[in-house]
Amino acid sequence: MTSHQPLSRFRLQLSAPGRGRSLMLLLLAGSSLATAGGAIAASPQVDSNHKGRAYEPPPNSRISGGGNTGSGGSRDWCSDDSLAAIAPQFSGVGQSFSTRPTFVWYTDSPTVGVMQFELYQDDLEEPIFSETVLPQSNFVAYTLPANAPALTVGETYLWQATLRCSADTEMVSSWTATSVEIVDPMPDMPAVDVASSSAQRAQAYASSGLWYDALAEVYDPETFDEYLLRQSLLLDLADLEAASGNAIAISISDQLKDLAEMF
Repeated sequence: MTSHQPLSRFRLQLSAPGRGRSLMLLLLAGSSLATAGGAIAASPQVDSNHKGRAYEPPPNSRISGGGNTGSGGSRDWCSDDSLAAIAPQFSGVGQSFSTRPTFVWYTDSPTVGVMQFELYQDDLEEPIFSETVLPQSNFVAYTLPANAPALTVGETYLWQATLRCSADTEMVSSWTATSVEIVDPMPDMPAVDVASSSAQRAQAYASSGLWYDALAEVYDPETFDEYLLRQSLLLDLADLEAASGNAIAISISDQLKDLAEMF
């Protein structure tokens, strides 16, 4: 299996995961975030001069400024794995028209621990939904299940994926979190036929600013067209995050560019 070049990432020291908890930037450091999750594509090469975006943020997207979003983790004795939310963080709040959206994050190959998904609303300290997820590697997708509350159009939610050392401890190995806004589809959104390909549907969603719906179609590409669109989405988001000029956002941008190379 092809080895990967280390990715630059940041780590956060946290008192406890969850909304409204204190976070302290610890350091910018190298890591092997993209390890055995997939091989680097030999072709096509990532275009560093990427022009023409597949994903256009909606004009009404609120800028989060990183206040309730974050990505990183604290290294504990149990694991050196890391997680990264694949969604807007410093460039706005990603949108979805689904009341049961699909959330995507990237992780190393977890060797120990329990992964947990949590969903928060407004200023509530406790999650409105929480579920244990089987630890996986590479791009991980989690669709809000039927036993979770359906999300409400017009509301913004914080979602978080956490890798804990074990089921019977609160010790955190790593975590990642950001927000999603549930919206009505834009009136001028291109028509999406159920018979369309995943790449075509993803393109229609992305051009209408529906990040979560677009990525859900191509996060695990089965065709070359799907791979190319996933690559475009990651590069678009990398450009948008870096444009904020925030040091952490630039680190996230570098991660996204490296992940775009994975086939």
